[in-house]
Parts: sequence; structure tokens; C-alpha cells
Amino acid sequence: MKHSEAWKALERLAAKELGGTRITRGHNFAVSEPDVYIADFEHLKVDCKRRKQSFTHHTMLQGIKDKYCVSHDDVPVLITRNHGERGAVMSLYLKDGGALLNNIRTLTKILDGIEKHDVAHVPAKGLKEGR
Repeated sequence: MKHSEAWKALERLAAKELGGTRITRGHNFAVSEPDVYIADFEHLKVDCKRRKQSFTHHTMLQGIKDKYCVSHDDVPVLITRNHGERGAVMSLYLKDGGALLNNIRTLTKILDGIEKHDVAHVPAKGLKEGR
């Protein structure tokens, strides 16, 4: 697979796993946009990077999985911070990130249903219930 096809495939995979849409720019590289847009998580800016040489954090994340994850339900998470930096970076497998977003989507639907149900049973302002 050619390099250009491989990174396009990675973008498609990311869009599928995260429930988003791959953004295509054609040959207009002057446009600066993320690679994947997720409508219900529009503040997540997804940029896909692929290379032949292994990313170090991939090896570290696999080590966490091998060492600690005994059940299929276990999710390896890597937290890293460079010396002298504030904050940290969290890494997890794409499928686990997609599952996390899907769980949030499910909870949001449940909460939206509860709110609609509660609002339907709240009396109008100034009125007493039962009238």
C-alpha cells in the first residue's frame, strides 16, 4: 500500500471508530483542518499521523496492556509528560477511545430522556400541581 493510501486508510478508520467524518481537502493543502470531524464532539480535533518507524508511546502502551490487562474489559491508558512541561498527555487505543465516546453518547441519550420526562411532569410556574 502506498504511503498516501495508508494515511487515508488511517483517517477512514479513525472516522469510523470515533463516529465521525473524514475531512478531505483534495489537493488544497492551504486549508488547515483536522483529519476527522465528530459532530457530537465538535471540540475534539482529530489529526492522524502514520509512519513506518514505531512511535515510542505505542510500545509503552502495549507494555501496559501486556503487564496489567488480564480481562477483555481492561483498558490500557498511558499518561506521559515531558520534563519541564505542565500538564500531561493521555494515550489509549483507538477502539477504546471510540468505545468511550459511544458510552458518552449512550449516557447523553439516557439523560436527555430523563430531562424530557422530568420537564413534562413539572407544573407551570405559579400553578399548583393537581389543578
